[in-house]
Amino acid sequence: MDKILIVEDNIVIREALKKLLSDNKFKVDSVSSAEEASVYLDKNNCDLIILDINLPKMNGDEYLKELRKTSKIPVIINTSHKKIDYRIKLIKLGANDFINKSVTEFEILESINEILHENKKQESKIKAVKCMNIHVDLVSRVIQSGKGVIELTSIEFEILKLFMLNPDKVISKEELYRKIWNKPYSKSANDCINTHIKRLRNKIEIKPNKPDFIKTVYASGYHLDARFC
Repeated sequence: MDKILIVEDNIVIREALKKLLSDNKFKVDSVSSAEEASVYLDKNNCDLIILDINLPKMNGDEYLKELRKTSKIPVIINTSHKKIDYRIKLIKLGANDFINKSVTEFEILESINEILHENKKQESKIKAVKCMNIHVDLVSRVIQSGKGVIELTSIEFEILKLFMLNPDKVISKEELYRKIWNKPYSKSANDCINTHIKRLRNKIEIKPNKPDFIKTVYASGYHLDARFC
């Protein structure tokens, strides 16, 4: 089931969108500000965001700009602005589509379904990725380096795949645990995460104690150095 995050401070609009999407078999969460959206995405995943422009404190276009520094989650902008130059600005910032009060429920659902379908289609086209001297075949699940085939466990493979598909994105332990183990993160998961990262580094790094590939970002998580990709 696809999950959608609604970022909307108007409770009437927010609840109407929640009902529409829930009635059409989407999993829906909602927040009322950009700041709450940032906190939410630090701890949760979603497949699409419906973002209001006129938010308190940080407005929608400012938040979109910040979001695009770390995420490719599709974003539909909810705005009454009709000026073409303003919409072009939002597209350049990373908006995928627009809705407003005048569009029908059918049009909203069509936009969402089309974007989600296209996003999944693009993801499915990625058959292999290469970073540094490591080549990962996402279909056969074979990993090769200059030394030959690297044997990874299924968990190690999924961790490596996540980093290689998101070069230079800082991935927190919370996000890593949710995406790989599909469970809510808790501090007790730290040892499990640390153990698997250590084992993966031992298999792919030249100097595991001084990793060049998967680096630790203090108090934030890990990231794959995109200079090698």
